Amino acid sequence: MRSVRHNDNIERVEQPALSQEDKPGTHLTQRETARETGISQPTVSRILKNDLRLRCFKKHRATELTEANKVARLHRVRQLLAKYPASLVNFIVFTDEKIFTVARLTISQNDRVYAHAGTVKKQIHNS
Repeated sequence: MRSVRHNDNIERVEQPALSQEDKPGTHLTQRETARETGISQPTVSRILKNDLRLRCFKKHRATELTEANKVARLHRVRQLLAKYPASLVNFIVFTDEKIFTVARLTISQNDRVYAHAGTVKKQIHNS
């Protein structure tokens, strides 16, 4: 019995899975990779996990504050704190209940990104 997980097939699976590093959002799913390469989907999954040591991450919505946003928030908080005496400042509680729509709509069940094992979610490029 000949193994399908040889170097040629590993290279054929690696390229579509990691294509998002150069152009985010352009990688293929496991099913698309299997269809394009002619390798079964369970084998593609094993190659990604065992041979390439890639982890699959779901994309999640997150608010990314720019430096200008951070500076503006700090300025507004200082203005607000200046309005109250120092004895009351310890009793002020800030909550952030604003719904941000900075990121595009993602369907986390379908939108996934592959990254090398040991990668932290914060290090992954989101787009």
